[in-house]
Amino acid sequence: MPYTFPAVKGEQNGTEYFLTTLEYGEVDSLVELPEEYFGKQLLNGDLPMQRELNWSRVRNQMREYLLNGDYPFYSALTLFIVPRDLEPLEPGEGYEFRPASSGSIDENKYGQLIVRSSCILFPGDGQHRAASIKEALRDDKSLASVQIPVVLIPFHSKERVRQMFADLNLWAKSPGKTIGLAFESRDPIALITKAVIKEVPLFDQRVNLRTNSLSKKSPHVITMNALFESNKLLLNAFGEEIDGLRSRQPGDEAVDAVAQRLEKVWSIIIECLPEWKDVMSGRTKPGELREDFVYAHGIGWQAIAHAAAALIRTYPDRWAQLLRRGLVAIDWHRANQDWQGVAMVGTRINNTGPGIRASAGYILKQAGVTGEDAEPYATALKNSLENFQPDLQDASVVQVG
Repeated sequence: MPYTFPAVKGEQNGTEYFLTTLEYGEVDSLVELPEEYFGKQLLNGDLPMQRELNWSRVRNQMREYLLNGDYPFYSALTLFIVPRDLEPLEPGEGYEFRPASSGSIDENKYGQLIVRSSCILFPGDGQHRAASIKEALRDDKSLASVQIPVVLIPFHSKERVRQMFADLNLWAKSPGKTIGLAFESRDPIALITKAVIKEVPLFDQRVNLRTNSLSKKSPHVITMNALFESNKLLLNAFGEEIDGLRSRQPGDEAVDAVAQRLEKVWSIIIECLPEWKDVMSGRTKPGELREDFVYAHGIGWQAIAHAAAALIRTYPDRWAQLLRRGLVAIDWHRANQDWQGVAMVGTRINNTGPGIRASAGYILKQAGVTGEDAEPYATALKNSLENFQPDLQDASVVQVG
């Protein structure tokens, strides 16, 4: 049975294409994913072109967004009209475009596109979006009538599909997490983090909202991503119920109340690291602190947040006292040999997950803290020191903010 879609015909550098919309139910029925049988037949060659589907992202994030997000919206899918025999398509074979009889100059651009059942639609770009649509429909059949914009490209050869597939995925670049959080208006932790930025004087105008790293000369002290992840740890430790804060407006009293609780933690941290006062007064630039101190890097901020969260859970009445004890007892200079194999590898910052956890263990050790919540960090510290190899100390560790 053929499918008929209202369409606009176009051409870009010799490639014919059609602009139209598909309903989610049509995506489910007509679109075959790269990892399915037909997709493998189409893309298999000397070099695998497809980016493997991240099913965890599809099922846990994108599907959830379609089912429960506020006004979920996807950008256009790019789909190839592919005959099942993989022979080159000619107009009238597998698909047909019928121009509208409008009498206008552009009448040949607008009309109906007919796609016959001898063809399937294969995603050149948008395979994760297509997969999440299929997954969401399993839980909510009413989504079948929701529409998504698409670009349809007739099939010419497997080689051309492979090259265009590679081109579309090569030049597509997802925005970093930091800039995504900066524009996020639903996630309650993102909303609270934006409120924290306003509450904490050091953070005001000094949080990088665009990239996930800080250059040597960056005027920022922390990235949005690092602050978001740190706040998430602290909120979990406090046991804050934040689901009810979803999609609140800026300046909301409930959001500000939670932010003020976090502001107390950050104020203690900043107070214990007095060089930050020189940044706020303008006497010192953030990049100068990153040249000398571990705490001024992303690993420092996040390790301190991990340690603070462990203290809040273990000692809810005196965590602040213990946090101060740990922070002021530490020599935070990058030249301090205690950091080797922990936050430093040779001359480089070890801003990795294990490095962050090991650094948190070092902070808790200096605070004299043990117990169930501190144990994972103590183990991470022990493992990092045991595995550290000084003769490989400058090996490929990325220095970031």
